[in-house]
Amino acid sequence: MTQSVRQGSRVGGETFEFSFDGRRLRAQQGDTAASALLANGVPLLGRSIKYRRGRGLLSYGPEEPNALLTVGRPPHVIPNVPAPLLELTPGMVLASQNRWPSLRFDLSAVLRIGGGFMGAGFYYKTFIWPSWRFYEGMIRRLAGLGPAPGACALPPPSVRNLECDVLIAGAGASGLAAAAAAARAGARVILCERDGVCGGELQFETATVGGESASAWVRATLAELGRRNVHILTSTAVVGGTGGLVVALEQQRGLPGADTLHRIRPQAFVVAMGAVERPLAFIDNDRPGVMLLGAAERLLAYYGVRAGRQAVLFGNHDRLYPAALRLAAGGVRVRAVVDTRPPDLARGSQSARRDLERHGVECMMGHAVVRALGRLDVRGAKILRLGPDAETRTIPCDALLMSGGWSPMVHAGLQEGGTPIYVPRLTAFIAGEQPGWRTLCGAAGGALELGKALADGHAAGAAAARAAGAAADPGRAPSGSGDGPPALSAYWRAPAPPAAEKRQFVDFQNDVTVADLRQSLAEGFTDIEHVKRYTTLGIGTDQGRLSAVLGAGIIAELTGHPLATIGHFRTRPPYQPATLKTLAGGRAGSLLQPVRRTPLHQWHEEHGGVTEATGLWMRPRHYAANGADAFAAGCAEAKRVREHGGVCDGSTLGKI
Repeated sequence: MTQSVRQGSRVGGETFEFSFDGRRLRAQQGDTAASALLANGVPLLGRSIKYRRGRGLLSYGPEEPNALLTVGRPPHVIPNVPAPLLELTPGMVLASQNRWPSLRFDLSAVLRIGGGFMGAGFYYKTFIWPSWRFYEGMIRRLAGLGPAPGACALPPPSVRNLECDVLIAGAGASGLAAAAAAARAGARVILCERDGVCGGELQFETATVGGESASAWVRATLAELGRRNVHILTSTAVVGGTGGLVVALEQQRGLPGADTLHRIRPQAFVVAMGAVERPLAFIDNDRPGVMLLGAAERLLAYYGVRAGRQAVLFGNHDRLYPAALRLAAGGVRVRAVVDTRPPDLARGSQSARRDLERHGVECMMGHAVVRALGRLDVRGAKILRLGPDAETRTIPCDALLMSGGWSPMVHAGLQEGGTPIYVPRLTAFIAGEQPGWRTLCGAAGGALELGKALADGHAAGAAAARAAGAAADPGRAPSGSGDGPPALSAYWRAPAPPAAEKRQFVDFQNDVTVADLRQSLAEGFTDIEHVKRYTTLGIGTDQGRLSAVLGAGIIAELTGHPLATIGHFRTRPPYQPATLKTLAGGRAGSLLQPVRRTPLHQWHEEHGGVTEATGLWMRPRHYAANGADAFAAGCAEAKRVREHGGVCDGSTLGKI
């Protein structure tokens, strides 16, 4: 069970109360719903859509598929708010979703028994007898995520129109480097960061930039950007854009729905949105307590919350080992690091492995976690030695932290001409050739190592400034060293008997499993776009950030085709969830469009004119004195015009 050490960089000061499913809990200033709930020992945060399986926190960004909460009291509620993005305020009322009568005891969970007939495409094949209508009521009650609000309690969004030479999305290492280069070159720069603070993973990774600590470099860079009048927008996510207009959403922390919509018109757009950590598929990999490794590191560094007392780390790259050292230093007992690679492919992690082994941490090379033990929380991990002399063993733990590599955030780069390109060293896709006004850099462009990300960001910022007409010297790119290159080895899923593949989850929100992917292929749906639609892979609120590459990798494994030929399905904006009211801006109700009145408007009203919008102008539909309704009055007025004549107001036509 999760336990708090409460020494994070973002919490402190006074504590206050909030409620979750009727329980009164305590939080600290700066807590998010995710950090506070886990600090209070609440690992079960929601249930899945199809099978109603109990789920906990998986990631720590807008891609979170499980921990979606309803905020407020009916009818004034806001559903589907990701817990990691919701900063708590005193008295906030939270509720879990997809459960009845309670989160721990949900009657609809009986649906998991029907997993055999609710596989891929079940909605095309079942509910035929006696008729679809017989089942419709039940299906409608079970479908969807949070409850639709009975009334809209969202405040009207603010709308700002901004202009700049260079817009940069993301203020991690590459984004900060890009902003500094563009500003030094003389460009007018706007920097958007979806988090409340800048720096990205530099806030917790052991890294140096230009010979100083990463945190010191971040502070110095932000100070320089301030002196150069760079407009920095934190808690602001770029959610969509085309050539000439990019839309960014600034969320007022602690008040979901109190948003500011920024309509930004840049000359050049630099995408530095980073990368999303990928899960791995194994039996019951959806249990509460199974979490992405990066999410556990953020919880500890930012909020002082341990993902568990005893953890097993599972992955396929070198960064498992420095992460294990950081978690151990934060009070987590790391029981084992399970690495799917053989020792000869993991030479870059030898020093960290020796440090871990000196502290009693078992480093298991050439092994894989094949099953998470437990029901509504994790009680242990079943581990298999890979190879001909396969044997299994069980390690008790209450947190299972997985990392299957990283998928660059290519969503913005796949609009308006971008195409996905497979990069073997990443076992992932990057966006290919871009239009002249847009560039991807850093992890979003495939540069996962700190030094390369800094150089890539600097080059992108300088190029964007030149494209916008700035010509000053952008300076030299900063150098940096961190955890080193990840040394990834392709690994997608643990071995499992066929009957257990229905419990190896690929898309957590939609309950898409390895068995569903296999069934889709067997029934002739082999193109990645067809698989997406037949299985619902990647159609949830995360838009495939977690499941797209993992699903494609498993399809490649099942078919024997190269991953490059399987491809990456098309993604669509918004890149981060936003309410429709916010995207519409202030144009709602009477503000939907301007009201324009002709010079004769007052005369029309004084003579009983009933006006309506005609084009952009308010004109009389009829005069009340001529009939009881528009039809009767229209007949009288048409007769009068035919017999005596009429007047047409052409003042709105300008010079004509």
